[in-house]
Amino acid sequence: MHSSFQAIPLNALSLPMGAVGFVIGLLDTVFTIGILVAAPLLLSGLVINLAVGVLSRAFPQMNAYFVALPVNFGVALVVFWAMLPLLFAIIPQV
Repeated sequence: MHSSFQAIPLNALSLPMGAVGFVIGLLDTVFTIGILVAAPLLLSGLVINLAVGVLSRAFPQMNAYFVALPVNFGVALVVFWAMLPLLFAIIPQV
């Protein structure tokens, strides 16, 4: 372990300040776009799962997993299809 710190000291891999600012800005953009894409899908999934949970309480003999899986998939496709124009408007700005 000691010889590895002698071969590559801890401060040998420091970045210039301009590069650090660029990386922070890039990460900010990536997280912002990720939240913009994921938020509507997560919200629709939450609403569908809440609705299936209520139906599962109302009809205990219904198998909620087999109902929720295709419904979640279908709603996610519809929401993503509805988001495509917004995504195409956001992506060229990046």
